[in-house]
Order: sequence, then structure tokens, then C-alpha cells
Amino acid sequence: MSEPPGSPNSSDALIRLARFIGAFLAAPLLYLVLWQLAADMLLPREAGSSRLVMINLFSVAIPCLGVLATIYLAGPRAGRIMGSVVMMVFFLFLYLSSAVTLELLPPLLTVLGIALAVLISRRMPTMTPDLAELKAP
Repeated sequence: MSEPPGSPNSSDALIRLARFIGAFLAAPLLYLVLWQLAADMLLPREAGSSRLVMINLFSVAIPCLGVLATIYLAGPRAGRIMGSVVMMVFFLFLYLSSAVTLELLPPLLTVLGIALAVLISRRMPTMTPDLAELKAP
């Protein structure tokens, strides 16, 4: 026997919370895992200028995938806002804390990846309903 929606024992709140936490963590976790895989597996094989091109390509693609994962989990409206803000804050924290070189290109490539994800998200399927449209019980 299932509980009616909105009842205190309903699993809707747990599902909503799990989607919110997953959407919040998707961008940083994917960012860390994919950059580690790229650094360990792909970048050692490249040399010279092709290595720089690969780093720039990953600097756009990895934030894009992280934001797309957030958009998929949270829905288009909530995901675009949450994914973009979380990815940018997380990236800036890592970038400023490492302080290896302070150039303009890495933040611009990350912003380009975020913008690309927002554009791609207009055509992608997401989990429904959007977390921004859910009302508290």
C-alpha cells in the first residue's frame, strides 16, 4: 500500500533531497575525477603544443559535463543556476588556492564550458519535475 503524495511518510521528500544533494555534488565530483583521469591517462601521451591544446579542450569540456550532470539531476531551471554557480565557485577556489599562475585563460575557458552547458541543456532530457518548481509539503 503506497502513501499518498504529500503525506509525512512519503518518499517524495527523500527523493527530492537526494536529487538536490546529487545535483550539488555532481559538478565538483565530475570535475575532480575527470581532470585526474585526463592528467593520468591522456596528457602524458601528448607532447608540446598538442598538450596545451588538450589542456584547453579539457578546460572547456570538463566543466561543461559537470554542469550538464547538475542540470540533468536538478532540472533545467534549477540546474542551470545551481550548476553554474557551484562550478564557478569550486573552480575559483581551486584556481586561487593553487596560485600556480594567475592568468585569464583558465577562468575564461571554464566560463565558456559553463555557457556551452547552458546552451546544450536546452535540448537535453532531465529528471522531472524541476527542483525549482517543487513546493514544500
